[in-house]
Parts: sequence; structure tokens; C-alpha cells
Amino acid sequence: MVQVIVSDPNINRLDQPYGEPVVTVNGKKLRMAQATDGNWYGYFADRNQAITASNTAPVPAKGLNFGAFCKSGTIGGVDFGSQTKGFTVAENGFDGAIGLSVTGSKIPIGPLSNTCTGFGNGMVLEHVVRENKTLNTNSAGYGASAKLESAWPVIQLYDFSAIPTAVTVDYQAAGGDQVVNLTFDKIPSNLISVATDKPAYIASAPVLMTINDPQLGIDPTEEDSWTWGANANNNTLFYEAFDRNGRSDADGYCVTTAKTQVAVGNGPTGITYDSAKGELFVTNYYSRTVSVISDVTNSVVATIPVKNAPRGIAYDSAKGELFVTNDGGGNISVISDVTNSVVATIPVGSNTTAITYDQSLGEIFVGDDGQDKISVINDASNSVNTTIPLSGGTWAMAYDSFKEEIFAVSQDSGVKSVSIVSPDTGSIRSTISLTDYPSSIAYDPARGEVFVGLSYANSTSVISDSSDSVIATIPVGNSPTGVVYDPTRNDIFVTNYFSQTVSVINDLSNSVVATIPVRDVLSGAAYDSAKDEIFAISNSAKTYILPAIPGWTYIQTACSSGTVPAMQNLIGNLTSFMFDHNGRLTIDPSPNGTRILDFQSNGRQILNGSSFTRGDPTKQTTASIGPGSEPITFIEMGGVNTGVFGNWDGKKKPDLAVTNSLNIKGLQATFSYNNIAGSIVAQWGGDTVLLKSTAFEPTPNPFSIMSFQNGLKAGQKYHFLIQFNSPPTSSDQAELASQGITLLQYVSGNTFVASGIASPFSILSIPPDVRWTGQFLSSYKISPILAANDTSKIPSWALENAPGTSLPSYAVITADLNIDANMTNVAQTITSYGGMVEAEVPLVPSVTAVLPLTNLYSTITKIAQIDDVQFIDVVEPPLVAQSDNGTITANADYVNQRGAI
Repeated sequence: MVQVIVSDPNINRLDQPYGEPVVTVNGKKLRMAQATDGNWYGYFADRNQAITASNTAPVPAKGLNFGAFCKSGTIGGVDFGSQTKGFTVAENGFDGAIGLSVTGSKIPIGPLSNTCTGFGNGMVLEHVVRENKTLNTNSAGYGASAKLESAWPVIQLYDFSAIPTAVTVDYQAAGGDQVVNLTFDKIPSNLISVATDKPAYIASAPVLMTINDPQLGIDPTEEDSWTWGANANNNTLFYEAFDRNGRSDADGYCVTTAKTQVAVGNGPTGITYDSAKGELFVTNYYSRTVSVISDVTNSVVATIPVKNAPRGIAYDSAKGELFVTNDGGGNISVISDVTNSVVATIPVGSNTTAITYDQSLGEIFVGDDGQDKISVINDASNSVNTTIPLSGGTWAMAYDSFKEEIFAVSQDSGVKSVSIVSPDTGSIRSTISLTDYPSSIAYDPARGEVFVGLSYANSTSVISDSSDSVIATIPVGNSPTGVVYDPTRNDIFVTNYFSQTVSVINDLSNSVVATIPVRDVLSGAAYDSAKDEIFAISNSAKTYILPAIPGWTYIQTACSSGTVPAMQNLIGNLTSFMFDHNGRLTIDPSPNGTRILDFQSNGRQILNGSSFTRGDPTKQTTASIGPGSEPITFIEMGGVNTGVFGNWDGKKKPDLAVTNSLNIKGLQATFSYNNIAGSIVAQWGGDTVLLKSTAFEPTPNPFSIMSFQNGLKAGQKYHFLIQFNSPPTSSDQAELASQGITLLQYVSGNTFVASGIASPFSILSIPPDVRWTGQFLSSYKISPILAANDTSKIPSWALENAPGTSLPSYAVITADLNIDANMTNVAQTITSYGGMVEAEVPLVPSVTAVLPLTNLYSTITKIAQIDDVQFIDVVEPPLVAQSDNGTITANADYVNQRGAI
């Protein structure tokens, strides 16, 4: 999408009627509107790409939603359609006569009325221009009307279907034309890159990753947000799942339960919504009436008598009329929604049941269950134009506005199918067999799918209007009798007769995301777009037995309890024009499988609506990203519409961080975006303490040394770790030595193994340069192989067989000691634990011993608790007594001795 701004000091006053500047796109006029900053604004996009992108939006005003599509028309005196291929508006608050497609429709319908009303009460649908300027409503200047202001921003659509297409934007200024030449094309690969801020990171360091990709800057007025599942096995991609502040945006919404009841006539069977008047019309089969319900007062405001037994009903928004099938009467009643009275009766077949309306053609389709035909009625003449044969009867119908076809449900004489009928040819194009008897049907224009309730199978079949086949079967309640589509949230509501519930199906996942208990038998439903409510009619068994007992209409309001994902994975949904390489961002662990990066892998979402807590399990509300996705969110950090994105940190927490427990020096993680690859290397530095057994960054605490002496006798030696802010000076060492503390071996991160002599607390004085002191915990002393407590992981050279057997019974280990250790005492203690000492290496120093595999881990744990022991590992091959092989296993010697004293 392109934003055009005319910033001309000659026409920028707000109180002067300059007239609209002339701007063209490839010679076609682009309508401009003046904003309160004095500049003039216009928006345009390619029509086909806008439709494709908008079709990925799960709900209005979320995702890549361009708004409500219009084919042609005038808004507030401004003609947006005559020189374009259509346009989109941000708000759908038009009156019922306006031909607007619901968000997600593949082909816009129209035309618009030149005298549309009600813009101020509509629902916002558009989401790709989120921070547009406010229009100038000063009547002395541009004077934008309330209608235009409500519909703004208006995105004008052109045809750039050829790739590449030259696009010339021409401002015909007073002093001469000002021209900007653009090209509608795929993004060149040389404009796409991905990089990190540095090639290597220490533990806990934030990793800033930057993606440069112009196609990601969809909104020219606001920073965009994209969320990837960065795992190689989960290449998901979502637009604006979170806003720039980290709050949930397209990440979820909620649905609650029905509460209100409205009494209608006996045996209610059909229901439809009149968007012009905000009223529901319910056919009452046994009462032979139609109840009119106000969605403002939730009460019956009129009762209209009709002939015979009214069953099906459809609303004609163009004429403001209702068409009612009279079962067994051989006719249809036409009701005016102005007078709430029957204004015409149209003769048709004998058993008229199903009915649906084609707004673009102005035709009514009526199914005849007795004469196996569909009658096509013209709403201008109120007469039958033609009939289309259809065997098996017609129980229910839905109209596909995209393909201009009828989906007719048949279930008579053993027939279990949906027929696709073409009104243009007057023939059946295809028949889709079903596994059970269909009872109800609804069309989902956002996905181009038809949902069919199967009475006895307790399920709903999903039919694609592209493949003309069943693509999914969704279990619902017992005996689904009514199906209705909610275009506001792209949900399907299924009324379950015997379960006395309503199943809510999300059309992204094709799964039930909520079940609404109603506690009454239900036979149908309709959607009220003005109030965003579902009206489900009930018809209990008692109604059939005792007709005097009225039925009820239950009102279901979508609001706030159970959650439903409101974002859609864009991978595979957008055309090859956008995300030519599928927009994949993958970050893989190191070659040996050790993950050195943590992407907040809780499997749901990063922020969960909290500014400070990423992935807090107590705040998770949706599994929309998917388990194991390791999501990472990128915000357009390079500025609006720059296409430069960095991972979101919100000045709080980064999305990527090196993992302390799994980071091994030198390992690499690879990352790639659109086939452009790089790598991240783990390294150590700063305040990280690296031991071969583990690594960590301690919290500053120089005084914990006092607690180490608890339980020690005065004059008793002990070992601990001490870390400095910078390399210790000679005065630091002298001060420590005066208290019996000696620095023995350098570890890493300005940390040393030290020994001390227990003394009264009062005489301890810690040098100011000491950052942290900590115990040399026994867990630090055990190698990862031995800590796994799995003898199968011990290499063969470190195993010995029991005499006379071929089965390993012993492990050979090396215990590296601190350089001031009493080796004799350590060897004797190991022997007391059941070990057999085979070698002592004074130079290291170290002790090599053979330990029984039985209770090996327990024995290792005891040895690690010996104060003089520094590290325990399996013996290095080959086993040679009195050698220096043990030096490479020492904790302190893992890093070179450049800092040794």
C-alpha cells in the first residue's frame, strides 16, 4: 500500500477552499483529502493483492485487513470508484442499501449508494492504516463530511496485475507536474538482509537481530509488527499479533453465553436479520405468523400473519423486503420492513422450504421439497423468472457470492448431498456426497467455504468452493440443526438440537473453540451485525405436542469469556508476489543439538498482554502460535515504512537471550531469513563464571563468604570462589592474605578458586573490588556425564569388568583436587566410600579411582562433598598411572591460567 502526501504551502491552510489537488496514478485520478496538518493525503494499492491480503484476516480490524471493499460509489460527495477498480473503507456503518462486501470477501459487491447514511455507527474493519491523520472538517476549508470522516482512510484500488508494472504518481501542481515513478514488482533479493548486532555473545547477553525487507512495511503511517515461529519445524508468520508496545492485538478475542429470551409464536423455524432496521424476523410454523423483534429493546414489536405454515425466510436488503416460504401453500409471502405487512404473494411450488438471496443479482432462490426444483424470483417484478430442476428436494440453501452459485442441501429419498447450482446456466454444476443427512448450511466468504450440519453424525462438514469437496469434518453437538456465519469474527455458530447448545467454530482451525449452553432445543440462528449478536431460535418438543406453548429466541452476545485465536498464519496464504521465499525466519541450534539461544519457547505467545512478563504461563490465553513455535516478534524499529525490523524489547526484556545452562563456548546457532543465512557464536566474558561442569553469572554479593565458615573450627581450611570487578591488585591480595585467604587458581570472569582459614566473623574485611563470593558447591564438581546418573553414557574406556565376567561392573573416575589439597586424606576418604585408588598425580593434583557401578551416583555425590575436591569426571584415555592426563579435566584449568597467581 502506498500513501501519497501533497505538502504544498500554496494549498495548506485549513480555512481556505482551494479545491482538491489533482493527483493521478497511471493517468487515473487518485482522490485526495486534506488533514488537520494542512497536507493532502491519499492511499492506493493493487486490487488483487489487497483482496488476497484481506482474506488472511481472521476478524475485522485485525491482521492484514484492508476494510470493507466497495466496487464503486460516492462518499460525502467524493467519487472514489469511477476511475479505480474499487476502494476500501475503514468503517462499514452504511445503511442496508449499500452494497458492501463483508471483510474477507474475494470479490467486492456494489454499487454504493450516493446518499449513504449511518457512517458514524459502523464497526471499524480496516487495520493496515492505523495512525492516519485526522481530516479537516472546517467548512471554510476542505470541510470533510461526517460520512467521509467515518469511512476514512479510503484505500483506492488499481490494477497492477502485470509484474513488473510501472506506476507513475503525478501531482499536477500549479508550477508544473511533480512526478514520482514506482515499480510494482517483487522485492529484489539484494534489498533483503538479516543480521545480528554482533557475531558472538556471552551468557545472558541480549541478541538484537535486524531484518531489512521493504515488503514488511505494510502500514505507511505506523510501525508494523510481525511475529515468527522461529523454530525450523514451525515456520509460522503473523501480522500485528502484538502492537508496538507489546500488547496483544490480533492475538485473541472472546465469546460468552446466552442470557436473554424473547417469546415469539408457536413452532419458530426460520430467522433472518434486517440490517436496515435492526430487526429480526422469525417465522412461526404453527402460528402462521412472522414475529418482528427489535434488537434494541429485545422484544417483539410486530406480528405479521401469513398464509399456511411459514418456514424459510430471507432478507432483500436492496428493497427492504422479506421473502417467506409458505410450506404447503404453493406460494411465497413478500413482507415490507417499512409497514411490517405482506405486500405481495408469489405463486411457486407446493412445498417451499429453503430460501436464499443474491444481493448482486437481485434474485431470490426458493427450494421446493415436493417438486424437486429451485425457483428463481426477480425481486423487481416479484415473479418467477425460471426454474432449475434438482432431484432429492431442497432442505436448505446458501449462496456463494464469490462464485455466484447456490449450495443446495438434499436429504429426501435417501439422498445425502450438496448440489452446486449455477443460476446463470440453470443447471447443476457438481454434486458432493455426504456421509450423513444434511440439515443446515451457511457460506463463509472469508475462506470461500461452506459449512453443512449433519443431523445424525453430530458433526459439521466443511466444503471448499475451490475444490468442490469436503475438506474437513468437525464434531459438534447432538443433532446440528442450524448453521450461521458471523462475518465480524469469522466464526460459524451451529445450533445443536438435542444437546441444547451452540457450537462456535473458528474457520481458521476448523475446530470448535467454544460451546454455549442454552438449555433448550434449538432449530436455527441468524447474525445481527449491528449488535454483533447471534439470535438462535428454539423449538422444544413440547411445542409440537402442545402448540399453545410458545417457542423462544435466545440472544447470544459475543463478548468476554472463552478465547478464540484472532490471527492467521500467513505462510502459504499470501501469493508468491509477497514473501516470495515464504517469509520464513528460522534459528537452529548448534550442530550437536545443543540450543544456545532461548526464544521464549513456552509454546504460546511472547507477551500475553503483559508489558513486563513474557510467556507467563498464568497469563497465557491462546495457543494460536502453536506448541514449540519459539515465537519472536519484530517491530519496525527503523521508522515507519522503512522495512527495517528489530526484535521487540520494549525497553524491558529482549526476545532472544543466550541460555546460561546450555551455552557451550564456541558453539554456533544458524539463522536464516528468505534463504539469507548467518550464525551466532556462544562465547564467554564479562562476569560469567565458566566451569567445565556448568556456567553462570552470579548476583553481586561480596559478603556471603562469612556464611561459609558455619560449622567449621577455628583454623580449619576451606575452599570457595571469589570474583572481582577487575583483575585483583597486589593490595587486594595482601588484604585477603592478612585474613588467611589465598587465591589459588584462575577460573574465568575475574573469578578465582580461593582457600581460607576459618576465623571469627568480626575480623573479616572484604576488599571493595570484590564483586561476589560463593561456595564451591558439590554440584559444580560433577561432570555432565556423571551428573546424568546414567551409566550407559559412560564411555567404554572408563568401564571395567568384574573379574571372570564380561559385564561392566566398575567405573574409572578422576577426582581433580585443589592445588593445596591433602591428597592422602582424599584418597583415604574415597577408599572408605568403596572406591579403589589406582593412581595419585601430585603435579595436578588428582586421584584416579575405580568405583562400583552400583550406587555410582550416590558415591560420586559423597566424593564431591569433600572440600579438597574440585572436579570429578570419567578418566581420560588412556589410563596411565603417575601421568599428567588429569590436568585437562580440572575445573580451574578449563580456561588458561593467564590470571593465575
